[in-house]
Amino acid sequence: MSLRFKAISEADGSFSKEKKMDLGNGSEVVYLPRLLTSDESWKIFDYLNNEIPWTRPTIRVFGRSHLQPRDTCYVASTGLPELSYSGYQPDAYSWDDFPPLKDMLEAVRKVLPGSTFNSLLLNRYKGGNDYVGWHSDDEKLYGPNPEIASVSFGCEREFLMKKKPSKSSQERRSDDEPVSKRLKKSSNPDHHSFTLKHGSLLVMRGYTQRDWIHSVPKRAKAEATRINLTFRYVLPMGDGTKRFIARLCGGRHFGGNGENDIEGWVEMKCRSCIDGGVPAAAPPTEEPKLPTEETK
Repeated sequence: MSLRFKAISEADGSFSKEKKMDLGNGSEVVYLPRLLTSDESWKIFDYLNNEIPWTRPTIRVFGRSHLQPRDTCYVASTGLPELSYSGYQPDAYSWDDFPPLKDMLEAVRKVLPGSTFNSLLLNRYKGGNDYVGWHSDDEKLYGPNPEIASVSFGCEREFLMKKKPSKSSQERRSDDEPVSKRLKKSSNPDHHSFTLKHGSLLVMRGYTQRDWIHSVPKRAKAEATRINLTFRYVLPMGDGTKRFIARLCGGRHFGGNGENDIEGWVEMKCRSCIDGGVPAAAPPTEEPKLPTEETK
């Protein structure tokens, strides 16, 4: 099955509603309320809802296991590192398994010239209790400043963003104030909210993943299903990528014993070195040389 999508052109008037937000320090968000026509958006929603092999995996967060609060599926090009997060490693389907997703990829590429997306994470929120918590897509797997494109179908949901706090701001902020109340302060440039409409596209660029976190929170009034397609570029797992990772962690996490592989780096090992400030291994010291007859 193939659904041929036609991304809405500037002549249709949709691009006049494009919203660009400069977050500062090289971070930017672009929001298009309508990537596809309403009819096309409902066609792809029905296809995704009924044809994708959704799963709701068990994940580990803060040492505890629980069901992920949304359904998921993963599609990627061949030759890429395997995705792993929170103790879960999904099987990667091929683009050829779902031809309409290849059409969606082309539609996104058309409105984002120069984009090189090669992976797609699908999420299905079956009601207001399904959500994704605060996080950033800052794994080194995606490179230093990834462009991430998110297409939404179905129920409208709120998408929140807030700046990662510095040590000084953490000391000044009062945690007694609810997050929802802080986010409603329009005068605060460090918090933003978007309503992701049916058929919309949201793009995060530059250093957004380095400096900001985002979430789709629970909402009691969101009773219908929302499906989200998140397109990313994953660095191919060639020798150059291995050397790049090895430089970040001093090469200590490539023992080849199954625990220190690329997935371990993404989730537990080298990530702790990078973000936790673990110092690189010291170079081996040389044994003191005994004096020879010539140096006595």
